Amino acid sequence: MNPTPSEYRALLRRDLYAFTEKCFYELNPTATFMPNWHIEVVASALEACRRGEITRLIINQPPRSMKSHSASVAFPAFLLGHDPSAQIICASYGQELANKHAMDCRTGCLNHMRLVFFRNRGEPDYRPGFHAENMTNQIVFVQPLHDENDASSPLVV
Repeated sequence: MNPTPSEYRALLRRDLYAFTEKCFYELNPTATFMPNWHIEVVASALEACRRGEITRLIINQPPRSMKSHSASVAFPAFLLGHDPSAQIICASYGQELANKHAMDCRTGCLNHMRLVFFRNRGEPDYRPGFHAENMTNQIVFVQPLHDENDASSPLVV
């Protein structure tokens, strides 16, 4: 049974895993999303962070396991969809990667969020004051300021 477009949008609003998958396809239309339990666990932990049940979270996974896409691209967009007043800082080891995450979030996920979270005034789930153009200014992607050769230097964001 296939969900209706309205049911699918409702699923994307409620389920970070489904939203992460949809954002993956928005950013990588020719790639295949490989569902796996670890992506569901990360999505569940990030959702617990959104609800305030987890206040500190470290995600340790090998490269190319969707951790950056999940935590630094899809999650900020999902979070802003639920709380447009949220202010988010995403830190990265390098400015080039920080810029890539920023562009992926702003162009891919926030464009998709217009479909999911931003409704026309005539539709029942429209929320006044919820404007996509205001949300892109609330995500700051930065490179940490620390000496890479000194393991004891603090990470300042």
